[in-house]
Amino acid sequence: MFSNASVDSPGNMLEESLARTAPMLESRRGFSNLSQAIIDSLASLVAVVDERGVIVAVNRAWRESARARGSATEAFCEGSSYLRACERARGRAAEQARRFAQGLCSVLAGELNEFAIEYSCHGPGGAAWFIARVTPLHWEGQALAVVHHEDVTQLKLAQAALTEANEHLRQESERDALTGLKNRGAFDRVLTQAAAEATTQDEVLSLLLMDLDHFKELNDEYGHAAGDDALRVTGTVLARRALGVGTAGRYGGEEFGVLLPRLGPIEALWIADRIRCDLESHAWQHRSVTASLGVSCLGITSHDLPSLVTTADEALYR
Repeated sequence: MFSNASVDSPGNMLEESLARTAPMLESRRGFSNLSQAIIDSLASLVAVVDERGVIVAVNRAWRESARARGSATEAFCEGSSYLRACERARGRAAEQARRFAQGLCSVLAGELNEFAIEYSCHGPGGAAWFIARVTPLHWEGQALAVVHHEDVTQLKLAQAALTEANEHLRQESERDALTGLKNRGAFDRVLTQAAAEATTQDEVLSLLLMDLDHFKELNDEYGHAAGDDALRVTGTVLARRALGVGTAGRYGGEEFGVLLPRLGPIEALWIADRIRCDLESHAWQHRSVTASLGVSCLGITSHDLPSLVTTADEALYR
């Protein structure tokens, strides 16, 4: 009735259990080491955060950044609360930190599959820009999140340089090379926009057109260098008189225009007179240079853009 088969002792059972689980534990340790090696190979700053917002792992780049920044980043080390550190942010960074904390919580709660935000900060090397991303990580039943900070400083600097270069090219494409004023195309675009705004807002808009007198004779008698000098001086005078109140442009040849938003005919005529006096009082090298000027005002002497230009042009010859 009794079997002769041996019964395993508790000690034997424990040994067998350890024998069975040892390869699995060793495999997990190996996987953990491999995972750490993988995130350490990344140049971006990477941290793993648990469901409470506590940092449980970081990569080498994260640790090196913390050391470089000193005590300011102690709150972002392993074992510390990422959410609490965000709450302590002050100044300009406070709003960015608040938004990031909300995004992190949404990812941990399963409400978002990814959250990203761009932010700027100041470090040992000066201003820097980062893109922070949060993605979910499910591991052994735990809801974790991977926080990934990518340094995009060089990209932002390159974009800023490109924007500046494009703006410089745009300005150069709109500038008359000889006088420095806006060229005809650019001046017409400004004039069209200003006329539309003045009509919409029911405001006055004055246009001053100017033509240098006897310019062909100046070129014929003293050469094109003298004519170019007259154009450059005229451009300087117009730019100075239009500064802060309007836009000056070279209409073509020896013709110029000054656009004066929100100025009526009295103010425009005063500016025209100042321009005439500036040219007459200039110490010209060969002979004096004078100009004829015509003024029109949208809403008073003209009712639309074509009549604004026509009226000013006709006033040149009165």
